[in-house]
Amino acid sequence: MAEITKELKYVILASGLVDLIFGIWFFFAIESYVDVFQWPYLDPLAGHYIGAFLLAIGILNIFIFFKETEWNRIECYLMFLMLFLLLGFIVQIWGSITDFTFAGVFNAILHGVFFAAFTYFYIQAKK
Repeated sequence: MAEITKELKYVILASGLVDLIFGIWFFFAIESYVDVFQWPYLDPLAGHYIGAFLLAIGILNIFIFFKETEWNRIECYLMFLMLFLLLGFIVQIWGSITDFTFAGVFNAILHGVFFAAFTYFYIQAKK
């Protein structure tokens, strides 16, 4: 069985930490995020829901970093992450075009960087 490369594990860890930071912030204090980044919309329920989702992904990524070693056990999850990051990137770009905010651009960059990294390692593992 193929093993997860050390580099991919570090990308998974970095993504998990970013997800945890945003997840905690959105889950517990979405209003402060809206204030700090002058986000044009506030739907507290949606913000807390996104926070819960990001917390779950962050916890799972950190679990994978410390526990998983086999590629075939995370391949499907990586495909999910790549799809989520690609769609998130598109939404953030679209939102930045229609209603520009620094946070939208920053989030688009985060989505794009992690999408590129996960896609690179996915393609490398499939070779």
